[in-house]
Amino acid sequence: MSTDIDTELEEATSNPLSFVPRTALGKKLLASRNEMVAKGDPLLDREAIEKEVAESRGGYADDTL
Repeated sequence: MSTDIDTELEEATSNPLSFVPRTALGKKLLASRNEMVAKGDPLLDREAIEKEVAESRGGYADDTL
């Protein structure tokens, strides 16, 4: 199942105009993403997101992921 999610995510990020959010949360997240892109802020990949989450929870260690 995660492969389907990964594939959908890859397609959405490679062709953002084809992505249509289905929920209010999805619309809010897409709006935030579009704001970041417009400002020129870098988008994080999955590893960078996991690292930020781990750091915000009190630390980051490679062996915990």
